[in-house]
Amino acid sequence: MDGVGPPPARPGPPDPRRARAAGRRGRGYTRLYLTTGPLQPEARALYLAAGWTPLFDPAAPRPTELEAMRGLPPADLLYAFETSLGGTP
Repeated sequence: MDGVGPPPARPGPPDPRRARAAGRRGRGYTRLYLTTGPLQPEARALYLAAGWTPLFDPAAPRPTELEAMRGLPPADLLYAFETSLGGTP
């Protein structure tokens, strides 16, 4: 059996995030936008660690007590992020 090697590797399952991003790029979208709230610090940290661009000042403190948040304008209640669909988040 000279010249016979192992069978080609089977491709793994497609990455659904890449497939969704490719589909959005194909429809003309250039960026993704999302928001999370101050009661979800893990989500905020995850998006920052993943390279999403914060559309707020990450160094500015924000209240996390419900009573303190009641009087804030909606823009101050959310952490907004964006990322480009041109490559990595």
